[in-house]
Amino acid sequence: MTASVRRPANPENVAALVAAASGASVAVLGGLVVAGWLTVAVTLIQVVPGMPPMQYNTALGFMICGAALLAATLDLRRPTALLGGLAAIIGLATLVETLLQSNLGIDDLLVETYIFTGVSDPGRMAPNSALALSLGGLALLLLAWRPLSRSWHRWPALLGSIVVALGTAALVGYAAGVPHAYGWGNFNRMALHSAVGFSLLGGGIVGLAWNKAQSESGETPDWLPGLSAIAVISVTAFLWYALIGGGERESAVATITLCTGLLSALLLAWSLRAGQIAGRHARSLESANLTLHDEIDTRLRAEETMLQLAAIVESSNDAIFGTTLDGLIQNWNHGAERLYGYSRHEVLGKHVSLVHAEQLKDADLFQRIAAGERVSRLETMNLTKDGRKIDVSMTISPILDRTGQIVGASTIARDITDERIVDRLKSDFVGTVSHELRTPLSAIKGFLELVVDGEAGPINETQREFLDIAVRNSDRLGALINDLLDMSRIESDRLEMKSGPVDLAAVLADVGATFRHEAYTKGLVLREEVPELPLVRGDKSRLIQVFCNLVSNAIKYTPKGEIGIRAAPVGGGVEVIVSDSGIGLMPQERAQLFTKFFRGSNPVVTDSRGTGLGLVIAKAILQAHHATIDVESEPGEGTRFRVVLPLNGRAATGPPAA
Repeated sequence: MTASVRRPANPENVAALVAAASGASVAVLGGLVVAGWLTVAVTLIQVVPGMPPMQYNTALGFMICGAALLAATLDLRRPTALLGGLAAIIGLATLVETLLQSNLGIDDLLVETYIFTGVSDPGRMAPNSALALSLGGLALLLLAWRPLSRSWHRWPALLGSIVVALGTAALVGYAAGVPHAYGWGNFNRMALHSAVGFSLLGGGIVGLAWNKAQSESGETPDWLPGLSAIAVISVTAFLWYALIGGGERESAVATITLCTGLLSALLLAWSLRAGQIAGRHARSLESANLTLHDEIDTRLRAEETMLQLAAIVESSNDAIFGTTLDGLIQNWNHGAERLYGYSRHEVLGKHVSLVHAEQLKDADLFQRIAAGERVSRLETMNLTKDGRKIDVSMTISPILDRTGQIVGASTIARDITDERIVDRLKSDFVGTVSHELRTPLSAIKGFLELVVDGEAGPINETQREFLDIAVRNSDRLGALINDLLDMSRIESDRLEMKSGPVDLAAVLADVGATFRHEAYTKGLVLREEVPELPLVRGDKSRLIQVFCNLVSNAIKYTPKGEIGIRAAPVGGGVEVIVSDSGIGLMPQERAQLFTKFFRGSNPVVTDSRGTGLGLVIAKAILQAHHATIDVESEPGEGTRFRVVLPLNGRAATGPPAA
């Protein structure tokens, strides 16, 4: 679902266009009149013979203000300030001349006056024109100044509205035949095209201030209703002043004009304010509508995703069911019905132990789930409705509610009975083949050694070298067969283990003695820190196998540096650390280190001999001793194996050695 909302034209752009058009029009108007004064084109100056002319300084002020307004539209602050200040100075100087009845010499400064009709002071602009020019110049100065206050744009807008009022009052006076509306007292009167120019100039200033306010807040400025009322009241006041000095009839018209203007100003301000409020409400509703549409779209997509996930769950061949943290079944898919034989209504609300063929520590398991842990590949035995026992691999994950709280557990169970049967057959086959290979291999090795010892007659050095190679490779083949046999026993849970007191210090001393010469030959230092240790329970030969594998790997994968064997008592057990300064392991290699047949990609590893079974067998032997093995390694910084063996055959824990 999509929502399409038609937006109106951007008011900011409209206001900026009005300001630019006003600036250009005012500049052109002033330029035409200046050209009229320079070329004696009276029509451009006076429009109609006998009417008040636009004085040269007024036309020059229009050119300056128009250029300043265009500069302000382009955000050229320095030219705007200079031109606006110049226009304000011209207007203020003329007002001073008028008020003080003096001559500052600015009226005929650039052009000598040659039009005397319709004026009382030749060459001097009308006082209302001077006031409008002064206010326009000050407004442009404010547009260029921009103080830090967010309401700064209301002041140039206020001055611009008064300029508009002066020009509009003069135009109404011309239209209504009221001379006092475009001329004050006995002073020069504002020309008709001057009134048009000031209306355009004031409108452009207000439009530009509106544009600045709109760009800062994104909304129509709050001062617009009040400003409109001020403009209407100003026009009304000028017209009332023009009419009040007449006879009784004009006084009545003045009173009606004043009342009508004030009422119109109030109605205009109220309507604009109401429009602003309605616009804000409309934008708020539009925003809420868009938000609602987005939420509906999100919910629809979420529902579609949920339906797809539900369809995937229902069509899965794996058993998928959900339980509470107390183990009560809440959901049961078709795969679970096929695997266990129970229909959905038969199991909902019952405890999940219904399908457990083996005693699982449900309380501990659900505590781990409640703590946010995910249990992967938990292999156990389940029970079907007809009493069959099946091997399953289970993955149990926490279920979270909308607030992120764990409220249940999701279980995916896969039947691995056939895989277990195949694994057992494979292990039996490997065990049988390996066992059958040991007998002829022992005979081959025995006879090779007899030949090397000269029992079959004298041999030369070349023959001895070839026979030594054959003996070494028969040893390698024997080690491989032993590893395969051990793996077969481990996978079929038939690994033979003896249990008795073991002097671990003696075991580590034997391991060190076995590999000391090999390390010395390779140029490595073998450091041993093995004090007197308490006895542990276990299988001595198997423990020798474990530590021989760890030390052998350390030597094999350390091109230079040292190998370390350290041991120390630790809470309820003994800790043994085998470390090296070798090639180290990548994070992804550490994750697969105890996987069958895994070997790293480092050239030192690929060039060396190995089956990738030693660490798997070592871990299985240690687990049979209730011991733990951890690894720490970084590429190029060596590897550190930590083994913790219990004293009494039960799990022992303790802080790692420093």
